Amino acid sequence: MKLAIVGLGYVGITTAAAFSKLGHTIIGYENNIKKLATLTSGELPITEPEVGDILIENRERIYYREKIESNINEADLVFVSVGTPTSEAGETDLTALNGVMEELSRFGEIDLPIVIR
Repeated sequence: MKLAIVGLGYVGITTAAAFSKLGHTIIGYENNIKKLATLTSGELPITEPEVGDILIENRERIYYREKIESNINEADLVFVSVGTPTSEAGETDLTALNGVMEELSRFGEIDLPIVIR
């Protein structure tokens, strides 16, 4: 199965590692250039036991991209794992999530499941 993961923070990276270990192909999208460069070089921008090793072991199935591309429709499933921080008042900031959903809509009708994590 080919999985697209939008947002490669803690949740996105661990999701990519777990699914790649199961044999799935991963296309990870991250707009933070520094984080993307870290991942591309084989480093890990988070601390989580074994995740780095799993990503290295499965690197032939993991592809990193800066921008969501129109070929995202080739994926079987899209995970959106961008940050939704909570303010001091307890309100959730959905700016990043709404931005991703808007970006996905640029490609017309997407006929695949979208999982929001």
